[in-house]
Amino acid sequence: VDGDPESPLIHIRLTPETLVRMKRSGGAWTKIDIDRVLAELVEEAQKDGVLLTPAKYVDEHERLLPNSSIRICVSSAHTRKEIEKCAHAVKSAVSRITSKKR
Repeated sequence: VDGDPESPLIHIRLTPETLVRMKRSGGAWTKIDIDRVLAELVEEAQKDGVLLTPAKYVDEHERLLPNSSIRICVSSAHTRKEIEKCAHAVKSAVSRITSKKR
């Protein structure tokens, strides 16, 4: 999880440690593989009623292309209960996704 403390945007990225735990059988992880895993995470969170979105970039226009991530925007309009629901859904989705053998 990263982002500027002053920004309402939070990015969730898969760490190298998480990728190692996921035991990919096809060799090294590619950007496409990581994007697929993040898309699965978005789908899993949606099953719990939480809408997430993958961060999108125009690769050719980025000087330094950021690592793939899921972007979450928190606002003052969200209640504490809604934020906790989102956090629980993300944590649960990550657990389900990372436990799958690839």
